[in-house]
Amino acid sequence: FYHSSGWSAALKATHTVQKGHFNRQLNVNQFDPGSDQFWVIDAAINYRIPSRLGSITVGAKNLLNQEFEYFDSDQNNPSIQPKRFLYARATMAF
Repeated sequence: FYHSSGWSAALKATHTVQKGHFNRQLNVNQFDPGSDQFWVIDAAINYRIPSRLGSITVGAKNLLNQEFEYFDSDQNNPSIQPKRFLYARATMAF
């Protein structure tokens, strides 16, 4: 949603289905079959500063704090947040 006053809002729902063999204990080479399917909701509100000087955003990833079993191949940059994550961001342009 975008409003001419500079406010905007975003809501995103992601459905994931994953099946595989998961290593439940990192020190043991034992892989157990498993699967999970889940929805994750992300939301944000944004205010565009007049004269296009920047924007301020406040949001949440995994808003409902959904618990799930998911393997992400990039542990340092997860595509789906495993726990609720609140953030604020300010972007300035001069």
